[in-house]
Amino acid sequence: TNCLIIIHYCNRYLKKINTLEVALACKLLGGGREKKTDDIDHAVGVILNKKVGNKIEVGEKLLDIYANDETKLKLAEDMLKNAFVIVDEPAEPEPLIYKIIG
Repeated sequence: TNCLIIIHYCNRYLKKINTLEVALACKLLGGGREKKTDDIDHAVGVILNKKVGNKIEVGEKLLDIYANDETKLKLAEDMLKNAFVIVDEPAEPEPLIYKIIG
C-alpha cells in the first residue's frame, strides 16, 4: 500500500470540505463500489486529519491518502487538492445537529 500525506505550508483555517469529492476519490482508489458485485479494497482510503473550523499550522497533515496503485493515487491527489476551502480567517464549523425530530 502506498501512502501520500498532504501537508499544509501556511497557517490558515479549514472552511469547507467537498465531501462528495472525498467520497469519489475513495471510490476511485477502490474503497467503494460502482455496483453491488464490485469488490472493496479495504487497504485504501482517505484519512482526514482536520475538521471544518480547525486551524492548520505550518507542517501539519491535512489528510493521508492510501492506495495500491500509483496512477490511482495521483488521480485521487488531483481530485482532493480541490476538495478543501482554506481561508485566512477563522471559520465557523457547521452544526453537527440541525434539528431534533420527535
